[in-house]
Amino acid sequence: MCLGVMMTFLLVTATISALSAIQGDLHVRPGALIWIPSAYTLVVAALVLSAGTLGNLLGRKRMFCVGVVIMIAGGVLAATAGTTGTVITAQLVAGVGGALILPNSLAALGATFADPQRRTLLAHATTTCLIFRADGRQPARTGEQAAQDTSPTA
Repeated sequence: MCLGVMMTFLLVTATISALSAIQGDLHVRPGALIWIPSAYTLVVAALVLSAGTLGNLLGRKRMFCVGVVIMIAGGVLAATAGTTGTVITAQLVAGVGGALILPNSLAALGATFADPQRRTLLAHATTTCLIFRADGRQPARTGEQAAQDTSPTA
């Protein structure tokens, strides 16, 4: 589940990193170039709450899996795109997948760990790892290692 959340954030980072290559390959005007990462972020922000509701109604795991498939389809479309419009459309498609992944992976995490203290610790540790990964630094320990620190010893 945490891999899915990382995937949603990694797409934005990779897209922004590739903007100069996209601009050179597709001869994109700067005004249109900004829409490539913005299309993804806009769709995720617009649909994330509705996607969480869909997860509650139709199942978190099912909506998470559908989101992964949609995000992969958007990535394949972007990789094979020959025009700026196709790249932006691919980002819109991937944004729908990202919107389905984010709330449903976090809700599944909450359902998996019933103990509120352990769940909070795991959420903080995972968030810290994602921030460090986006920044390019190596975190001191993983979320699972942090969760194990609170396990009672016999």
